[in-house]
Amino acid sequence: SPDSGYSDEQTGRITSVIHSGTVSGPIQVVASLTTSSGTVTSSPVRILIHSGQPDQAHMSIGANPINVAGLDWNQRTSTITVQVGDKYGNPVPEGTAVHFTSEIGIVTTSPGLTDADGLVSATLYSANPRSADGFGYVKATTIGEGGAIVTDSVRMLFSGQALIDSVK
Repeated sequence: SPDSGYSDEQTGRITSVIHSGTVSGPIQVVASLTTSSGTVTSSPVRILIHSGQPDQAHMSIGANPINVAGLDWNQRTSTITVQVGDKYGNPVPEGTAVHFTSEIGIVTTSPGLTDADGLVSATLYSANPRSADGFGYVKATTIGEGGAIVTDSVRMLFSGQALIDSVK
């Protein structure tokens, strides 16, 4: 809006705003200029209407593997992956920051920003601190609409060495 108007006298430009609504997807904008000698039409300008802010109901976290043989060893790894969507189920904009923390081991991200599919991964390394029973949570956190904290966590296990206690 507006869908038509007059250019200003200094620059010859006109400004219009696109209101996208709630549905993601591509649109095309075509401008035309009518003069006394005819109409000039631009080539289509393609615009991608992307998604909104992270939404708690559309954030998922997972680990591969979920059981790491890391109770007795350092630097055993698991890939922690988070997918973040907006309230309409669209992936959040590429570059949305997600922060990871862990009760066990050390979790690293580089750089901790979502890709075009709303995915971001971190690596959990077996290291101190370790819990007595080997269980602990890895948590991912981001900021949603209105500054709301959006978070999810996955329960991990650092298991110990295999033990054969009887042979038959």
